[in-house]
Amino acid sequence: MKKQRIRNIIGAALIIIALSSTVAAMVYETKKTIYRESSGHLVEIAHQMSDRFSEQCKTNWNVLDSFVQDYSLVYKTGNKENMVSFLSDYRRTWGYLHLFFIDENGSFIYETGKVSKLQFDNSQSIYRVVANQERVVAPATDYDGTEILLFAAPVEAFELEEYTIKGAGICYEVQTMLESMNINAFKESCDVYLLDEEGITVARSIHEGSMDAYNVVNAIEKENPKIEDLKQQLLLGSNEGVMQIKAGGRDTYLSYTSVAVTGWKQLLMVPVDVVNNEMQNYTQVTGALVVILILIAAAAIVGIVHYFYRINAEKRQKEIELEYEHKANESKSHFLANMSHDIRTPMNGVLGMATLAAANIDDKQKALGYIEKIQISGKYLVSLINDILDVSKISEGAFEIAADSMNMRDFINEIRTVVDPLAADKKQSFTIETEIQNEYVIGDKLHLNQIGINILSNAVKFTPQGGKIWLTIVERPGISEEYAHYHLEFRDNGIGMKKEFLDHIFESFTREKDSTINSIEGSGLGMFIVKSLVELMHGTIHVDSEPGKGTCFCVDLELEIDREGTMEEKEENTDNAKFVRGKRVLLAEDNMINREIAVEMLREMGAFVATAENGQEAVEEFAQSPLRYFDVILMDVMMPVMDGYEASRTIRKLEREDAQTILIIAITANAFQEDVIESEKAGMDAHLSKPLDFAALSEKIAVLTRHKRKG
Repeated sequence: MKKQRIRNIIGAALIIIALSSTVAAMVYETKKTIYRESSGHLVEIAHQMSDRFSEQCKTNWNVLDSFVQDYSLVYKTGNKENMVSFLSDYRRTWGYLHLFFIDENGSFIYETGKVSKLQFDNSQSIYRVVANQERVVAPATDYDGTEILLFAAPVEAFELEEYTIKGAGICYEVQTMLESMNINAFKESCDVYLLDEEGITVARSIHEGSMDAYNVVNAIEKENPKIEDLKQQLLLGSNEGVMQIKAGGRDTYLSYTSVAVTGWKQLLMVPVDVVNNEMQNYTQVTGALVVILILIAAAAIVGIVHYFYRINAEKRQKEIELEYEHKANESKSHFLANMSHDIRTPMNGVLGMATLAAANIDDKQKALGYIEKIQISGKYLVSLINDILDVSKISEGAFEIAADSMNMRDFINEIRTVVDPLAADKKQSFTIETEIQNEYVIGDKLHLNQIGINILSNAVKFTPQGGKIWLTIVERPGISEEYAHYHLEFRDNGIGMKKEFLDHIFESFTREKDSTINSIEGSGLGMFIVKSLVELMHGTIHVDSEPGKGTCFCVDLELEIDREGTMEEKEENTDNAKFVRGKRVLLAEDNMINREIAVEMLREMGAFVATAENGQEAVEEFAQSPLRYFDVILMDVMMPVMDGYEASRTIRKLEREDAQTILIIAITANAFQEDVIESEKAGMDAHLSKPLDFAALSEKIAVLTRHKRKG
């Protein structure tokens, strides 16, 4: 292993050396590329400017030639007024500064007839037009000091007043011509010079700090003595080129290019740092990327080395995960097998007892006994289905906890009402002890009841006959003055649980394997649901147990105190059935059997019943009934044509006085908290889940009648 590590380190070092060498080579090549690209860019700009100057010269010659031809035609008419108008129009059209006629002595006469006072750097160039019949481009200075560029050409001699004219010319401001050549490059740091064949500056466009010399070639040669034959190279050498020089003490690129005038050259001078700026940015970015690549490569090497140390651990981890997945699948398969058994057992009881009841219909006592057992099996079957649905909702994260005003005394009384009969059947004692200061809190009484009943029903199941069960509720100070801490202890002296099982008691699909409890009914989901509900209420649950000595579950909850105590005390009524007798009930139920059962039970309770098979029929039945004819509507939720929610909303919108006050109670198999909330949103007064408990229905109608809905 040590040798392998040394080999890995040596390999990593060699890779880093190779990468460093690559970086050095890249830096060298990048510098060469910068010069090549920068100089190439400068030459390209110079070509563009030279081409523009050449195009301008070509245009000027064309203008001059056209003028000479047109002028001859107008001149032959002999009409001076026409001639003056013609010259004025021509100047406006072509935009030149002045037009000249050149006499045989080389004098310049304006088109108005006045003699010009032009000053030329080289007056011999003008005589070349007159004497040698040559075209000439020459720099000059106008009478007002304006630098101009004259384009002159010979013409067929003619008399203009006392002058013998042998040439003509047009001139343009030098600055105007340079502006037409300008290309917005190098951040306006580019100096442009037009030189004649002697190196004299014909025109220039320079900036602050630039060379402003009569002979710029001599000035460059003076500042760069190490460059040999500079004048020869710039003026008499090749037509174009680029070099790096010093100009004003600053490193500068110099590009020279021939232009349309014979012997003339165009010079472009731009500071090196300006040209290289973009390329330097590119170099910096490239360098940064290379550094990043080196770091990535180094990290990759470290990762590879580390990988060999981790590979065995990861392999083991995968084996553990596969083993866990196998056990989970095995557990689920076992659970499904148990559920199949647990569901088939009460179903078999329901069907078997129904068969026996039918066979003994004439023996009332036997038939009633069978019917009672059918009811017991049916209730157990419903509890199994509710557990499965609760687990499904919890797993999907769709379980909702309500935050309503509730009375802790009511919670205790409801627990006692459910557990007392269960304990009495096994001759067990069930004791409740409380120390409560704040009865009214904000919580979810329905699911708090579910927690308590699940734990206590297990205590009844797993405690032998004659055993003892206790529920202790103690209020302690909460996390703030707005909260109270409730400590609930559920204890029994039953058979207890082994330590091995306690570690898994809150897992789903889990039941303890013990010959003493295998005959006891249960899905193995109750404790999973209890723990999930406690955690959804932001509480904690803990369990202690010892085989043969009993079990204790401790639940701790922080509940907000309801200072206003808005929940009304439950009103006692020993005869809720009287609130059903004589009531006119509209039953909306699409299932024929469920409808038949409900009708019969309601009539047994003394109610008058009208039926509808869907929501639309229910709406029509109510709308067509006399005002306040119906006292209550029992509304199924899942129905064809129009569901119960939509039917309730439609009834509440009807324009009749009792539309807002009629009691509407949902009767549905949708038993989750969100279903209760949906019923309330639809305008229903209460929500009862199927299978329908008619005692609970009587109580609900009684409560709603005493506190009748106000419109």
